[in-house]
Parts: sequence; structure tokens; C-alpha cells
Amino acid sequence: MQIKMTDQEKVFEYLRRGSRGKIDLSEALLSGVRLRGAILRGAKLTGAKLIRSKLSHADLTGAKMISTNLSGADLSNANLNRANLSNANLNWANLRGANLSGADLRDANLSWADLRGTNLFFANIKGANLLDATLGRINFFIAYFKGAYLKEAK
Repeated sequence: MQIKMTDQEKVFEYLRRGSRGKIDLSEALLSGVRLRGAILRGAKLTGAKLIRSKLSHADLTGAKMISTNLSGADLSNANLNRANLSNANLNWANLRGANLSGADLRDANLSWADLRGTNLFFANIKGANLLDATLGRINFFIAYFKGAYLKEAK
């Protein structure tokens, strides 16, 4: 009989092994998990639930986070370079100082998110919802905002 590991146990085992290879946590239930500074380069997190998770300073370079729920998550100073966050829910997320250069944020929900000091160089934000988001000191050079909803963003 094989014992099935929980989603959190999979993550901790992966990190214990030194983050070799890529981890597939698609549809994982990881709400509230604390992964500050975790190295999850290229991780597959499509459809995962990371509500109110602590991912500050995490390296999520090239991660696949399509339709991932990151509502209220702390992603401050995280590296999301070239991450695919299309259709992701990032409402109320803390993205202060995060690197989102080259990230795909098409149709993402960033309402009430804190994006101060974020690097959005070459990011695709087409159709994203930034209702009431905080946008101070952003690098959005060559970022693509067509169809993004920016009402009451500050």
C-alpha cells in the first residue's frame, strides 16, 4: 500500500532534496503555507490554491501559475521573472519589490494588490484587473497594458 503525501509534504520534500528538477503542484491546496525564500524555479502551480501564503523572497522564475489563486499572498521581493500568471487571482496580494519582468499577467486579477517598487519590464498585463491597486515607483518600461482595468489605481 502506497501512502499519498499531502501537497505541503510534497513541497517540503522537494525543498529538502535541494530543489533538483521541477515540481508539479498543479491544483495543490497550499493555502497559508510558509515558503519564504523557497527556490521553486519552473514549478508547475497551475490552478493551485496559495491563499494567504508567505512567498516573500521566493524564486519562482519561469513558474507556471495559470489560474492560481494567490489572494492575499505575500510575494514581496519574490522573483517571478518570466512566470506565467495569466488568469491568476492576486487580489489583495503583496507584490512590493517583486520582479515580474517578462511575466505573463494577462487577465489576472490584481485588484487591491500592492505593486509598489515592482519591476514590470516587458510584462504582459493585457486585460488585467488593477482596480484600486497601489502602483507607486513601478518600472513598466515596454510593459503591455492594452485593455487593463486601472480604475482608482494609485
